[in-house]
Amino acid sequence: MAKEKTMFPAKETMTVEFLSGRAPGYHPRIVDTVVGFSNTEGGDLYLGIERDGTVTGANEDQLDIRRLYIHIAENTWPPVLVKTEIVDGTAPVVKVSVKKSPCIIAVSDSRMLRRLPCADGTYGNFPIFPMEVMDQLIIQTKAYDCVHMYDGVDITEDAVYYAIVKFLAGYGGSICKEDFASVMKISREKAESILEGMADKGIMKPVRNGAWVDYFSMF
Repeated sequence: MAKEKTMFPAKETMTVEFLSGRAPGYHPRIVDTVVGFSNTEGGDLYLGIERDGTVTGANEDQLDIRRLYIHIAENTWPPVLVKTEIVDGTAPVVKVSVKKSPCIIAVSDSRMLRRLPCADGTYGNFPIFPMEVMDQLIIQTKAYDCVHMYDGVDITEDAVYYAIVKFLAGYGGSICKEDFASVMKISREKAESILEGMADKGIMKPVRNGAWVDYFSMF
């Protein structure tokens, strides 16, 4: 009995993107697209389909879906946990499913992106500027929404505080205990204790005027 042909989306949309698998390694737009989907409405990324919808197949690196999953998690902040699966068509295609995130997601090099339509009818991932989302970010962090993307993973309170500090310090380059306490609705003493704990672990570094900066400048 002939195997039924897998049907893929006919074209790219706000929630569908095709990326070629002809070149070895990971396409540079994989992580950008995951971040764009996360910050918009979610979506499905198909590796091994050309922009015109022609199925050419994912490459060997992309077909190792466990390593692909890790690659995406390691290059997004907070880490995006996607669903990866191999879909058999005329050639094997990798489908990466991305949920809409309750938090603002960034690429590991600090770029925040969102999915938008282009004038020529295509779709792309475009920058989100910090001041556009500051109010939204503060509301989300106060509610600890960062935790919700970690389905089935035990995230400690300290890890949530760390994610929030990374966001806030990343935007302004530094954070003071007063601002951290205000955002989190905690006492200044508690805020200072958290920041000192991060300093002990080599994550944050105290500087003049009572501010703290990200020791590794990772964000």
